[in-house]
Amino acid sequence: VVLMLGGELCFCGFEIETEGVGATALTGRQAEVLQLVSNGCSNKEVARAIGVTERTVKDHLTSIYSRLGVAGRAEAVARAAARGLIALERGSR
Repeated sequence: VVLMLGGELCFCGFEIETEGVGATALTGRQAEVLQLVSNGCSNKEVARAIGVTERTVKDHLTSIYSRLGVAGRAEAVARAAARGLIALERGSR
């Protein structure tokens, strides 16, 4: 997904890794949200990419943090990547 926000191009592409240890720890939507976050997308960009409100994205993130036992975005991305729940991409943005 490519978004134009404030004159700036944002690439929020993603591939959801469905195999690996604990692959069922997140719902499909949660994995999608976290994959976009891992690519550097803001809550607003994630919301636009998946067609929901920013509040819904925040709710998803809160659930993700709880499921993964973490306190924030960076830790959630690191833990999910370590468990094979998301695929980290270099230079996504």
